[in-house]
Amino acid sequence: MTPIAHAIPSLEEFVKYHGGEDRLLGMYDLGDEYPDGHGFDRYLKAKYAKFAKGIKFPMTVWREISLPNGVPGVPQGLGSLNEKEMGVSWTQIPIEEGRFWTGPDREGLGGGMGQPWVFKAVVGPDDIDWYETMWARFYPSLGDQEMEITLKRGAKIEIVAARKAYEKEWRPLKRVVTAAPLHEDAKGWTFYHGTPSEASAREILRNGIQPRSVVMPDKARSRAYLAPVPDRVYLTTDIHYAAVYALEGDVIGAGLTPAMGKFLKGKDPYGYIFEVKGSDLAGDVVPDEDSIGEWLMFLTENDKQRKRLAELEAMEEDLSGYEGEERRSLMEGSLVYDDQAINRHDTPQYIRDDMMNLCHWLTERQREQLEDGEVASLAMIGKKLQKHVSPRLGEWMLANGAHAAHQGTVMPSRAWKFSKQDAIASGKIREILQEVPLVPYAKATTASKTAYDEGAWGKAREEHAGKWDPAETEEQSRERRGRQDEWEQSVLAALSLGTLSPQDADARRLRVSSLGGRLADEFKPLPPVLYHVTTAAGKVMAEGLKTRWEIGQQLGRGLGGGTDKAISFTADPKVAEDIQSAIVAAIRVTKGEFTAREMLDEARKGTGAERPWYEDVVRYYKHTSEVMAGDVPYSLDAVIRGVEYGDVMHVTWGNKTRAALALTEEEAKELGWVPAAPFSHWTGGDGLERYRVFERPASPEYRRDQLFDLFKAWCAFREAAGGGRTPCSSWLTRRRWRGRTRTR
Repeated sequence: MTPIAHAIPSLEEFVKYHGGEDRLLGMYDLGDEYPDGHGFDRYLKAKYAKFAKGIKFPMTVWREISLPNGVPGVPQGLGSLNEKEMGVSWTQIPIEEGRFWTGPDREGLGGGMGQPWVFKAVVGPDDIDWYETMWARFYPSLGDQEMEITLKRGAKIEIVAARKAYEKEWRPLKRVVTAAPLHEDAKGWTFYHGTPSEASAREILRNGIQPRSVVMPDKARSRAYLAPVPDRVYLTTDIHYAAVYALEGDVIGAGLTPAMGKFLKGKDPYGYIFEVKGSDLAGDVVPDEDSIGEWLMFLTENDKQRKRLAELEAMEEDLSGYEGEERRSLMEGSLVYDDQAINRHDTPQYIRDDMMNLCHWLTERQREQLEDGEVASLAMIGKKLQKHVSPRLGEWMLANGAHAAHQGTVMPSRAWKFSKQDAIASGKIREILQEVPLVPYAKATTASKTAYDEGAWGKAREEHAGKWDPAETEEQSRERRGRQDEWEQSVLAALSLGTLSPQDADARRLRVSSLGGRLADEFKPLPPVLYHVTTAAGKVMAEGLKTRWEIGQQLGRGLGGGTDKAISFTADPKVAEDIQSAIVAAIRVTKGEFTAREMLDEARKGTGAERPWYEDVVRYYKHTSEVMAGDVPYSLDAVIRGVEYGDVMHVTWGNKTRAALALTEEEAKELGWVPAAPFSHWTGGDGLERYRVFERPASPEYRRDQLFDLFKAWCAFREAAGGGRTPCSSWLTRRRWRGRTRTR
């Protein structure tokens, strides 16, 4: 069949785009009506013919949204219309009674302060997302009832008229607006972002909250289940949830037990929370993968119990034994996840339907993982489904508490830090927040030198920075906190250089917030020789050694710890040499000059250590792949040979025409892959061999990451075998080795 009108895709193109008739049959849940798909092609042809017949241009479409009415401090009615965020879901049905496209509880905005408005717009064929529109229009029952037209995100359309819902008279309105999926009310929301380290906090203060593709470009393509989506940053309207991220665990109020002591060991003492105004968001905002995966599990598990209860209620009244007890339990208690937003009694059925339809994009294995509810699996499922969330479902989720994923960098409007110990001990967050000034840390170098030269260290902190004034403005508060940092750096410099003794500092009651207790206990006489390792020798020779605060560099750029207003050294030349040797080896790895075979050969011989550590490396890789390729795990063999490997989902990612549980060798070759020999395969009924795991030559970027991951394990096990000290911690990435300072 060929296109019937304008730019409408053909039926064949639509079916191909959505992965074939079998996939559509499952998405529409019509398997009972069309067993084995028999007759489903006629269903699609009839839907397509009816749809194409009703497409004429210019096309008039309608949409209803709620605008503020009587909300203090914000524009009202049409004056509040955001022309950049109009929404993508419209209808071809003239709205006469305000019954289409109204978000849940919109009329209740601000306690009755929302007024529904209906907009009439004119669109052209290039404004419409045809594949999403056709998917909605072919949907059983709802397609004919709603006659949805889904616009392309970012499409410019002309609004020609508007009226308040339930009014009869239209008001002429000539405006060009942008269709976008952001919830209209989100501009008035306050979002939060939590981060666990001073390193990340300083980077955010300098450059904003940036996507992984910017701050960790070498790891942005990670396929790890819990790896963030690379082009998005994560926000929440719940400050408590942001604090959980800053703590790296839901331990608020857990109490300072020995277990919590171990939990905090080695972590930064403070967590950081950033506030973001919804009005500052410029990019696409969708529910994050955690919310999508969790809410889908909430719905499916609740739906199972509802259906089971219906089955039991339809049985005989005198049920006994297990079934009788099961029925009583379900009838007397609440159903699982009944308190979640997606399962509330007032949740629109079409929202539940949209959410349930996401299951059709999952494999059988992923459906099992959904049922298991393991956090990492739910995150992976959410990432896969994020692009399939309908605009109205995404809008509804954001309006009902889902966490947000914003495309692109966002700038915070406020920042706080809090003591992790205090949060765990007290169970409080808002009460223990300490505001952090939003000042450019690049100014720190000049500020700290000036403060030292002017003798700030010889004054009391309040004398240099000023006292807190309840009436001070936010700008005055930021300036005062910045001068407090200047004073602290000046005091530490004076103490380190011997200009000020720790005893004198204690006698004058000087206290430095980054150090605990008496300064005399913290400062000790220096040994005659100290060592510092760096890859930025030219910079050090030209400008001298500086603290991280002085150069505005976050903690994560160097590999040392401690306060950012001090410089780390070692008194042991052997430690410095080991660090230097490891850095040189790491650079050789990134350049391809130290190969996997050479690393494993040294590990086998025990070069530079008290014993070989080859078997340690092999055991480590067995955790990622139990399938063996000769005498090594396949995952390690892949590193040695320089190949990338993955399962069917990995191989067919983004290729809807190849979505399957297994592929033949020819099908894999068409996608640029070949079967991975050690993994299981079978012969199908058609006589063709089918495979589930495949490999291909690794790209240069993938190869560098692959080798560097081996190098990190190699370093760690070498140190455990009595070899040199390693600077390779679990969070270290290849790119951080380039031009950064190593201190210990």
